[in-house]
Amino acid sequence: MNFLLYTDIREWILASVMVLMCLICSLTAFYLGTRAKNQRRKCEAMPPEQPGEDLPGVSVIVYSQDAVEALEMLLPKILHQRYGAPIEVIVVNEGESADVRNAIGAMQIAYRNLYLTFTPNGAYSLSRKKLAITLGVKAARHPVVVLTTVDVSVESDTWLYDLCRHFRDSSTEVVLGYAAPAMEEGTKAGSAAILDFGITSLTWISAAIAGNAYRGTEFNIAYRREVFFANKGFSGSLNLHFGDDDIFINEITNRGNTKVELAGGSILDFHSFNYNISLRQSELRRRFTEQFIRNKHNRLPKLADASFVVWTAATAALILID
Repeated sequence: MNFLLYTDIREWILASVMVLMCLICSLTAFYLGTRAKNQRRKCEAMPPEQPGEDLPGVSVIVYSQDAVEALEMLLPKILHQRYGAPIEVIVVNEGESADVRNAIGAMQIAYRNLYLTFTPNGAYSLSRKKLAITLGVKAARHPVVVLTTVDVSVESDTWLYDLCRHFRDSSTEVVLGYAAPAMEEGTKAGSAAILDFGITSLTWISAAIAGNAYRGTEFNIAYRREVFFANKGFSGSLNLHFGDDDIFINEITNRGNTKVELAGGSILDFHSFNYNISLRQSELRRRFTEQFIRNKHNRLPKLADASFVVWTAATAALILID
């Protein structure tokens, strides 16, 4: 009888812990989601572009890996952006490619502000992505650089304006945009992978809104060109094949110099045939580079993570008791 009573008490305690941890996770997610939702409303409420605005010139750097068809679809969308200041687009392809050269050469007849460069063949001892960005930033003619890749689609002609209007404030040095899985028909995407991506995105976006930016998304980042050189580029992590959108962002952001842009027109879609694999690989890269990032995370995401671990342990213990 005493043993049964003891077992019942243990079950009651474990069940109570499960409910408490679940409540903490839910409330934390609600709070973080509300913070992101309020930021989106704030961005959406900002007035549209006005004639004569003091906007900075922008150099858009597009990282490519021999994706000719994707470039032909993406580049006109960027070059036709409604933006009241000079823009240029610099395509940096990974290695020499005659197909890419021919495609860009044909487009340059119509677009005089479109440029192409290549990373050197055989550069495998360092991050080719970081090398490509470095070449693009050095070639840029304008004070603000916007980083994206050929894997995205731009659905709005106000994308550049939404992202770069924040640079009217001289104290703004970094703007973090957002990109979401495109989820086309025929692609592979499990609900677990998408849910994990959503939670991770909500965490870093919320932290950035609170002034604790520690990463962004490689598909949609803008910063002042001078900040790149003041930080000596990727010199602190050039030997690492990853980190261009987390280690570097962590190095150049602070509480006062970073803005988060979430207006609908600023959000890009990124494409993958198999999101399960691509998102899992991305998460593994994040976990690797986290060890090189100084602790700027909010306490709330950490609390949610800890609560989830405790909830999982309590659930397992309750199952074993039964």
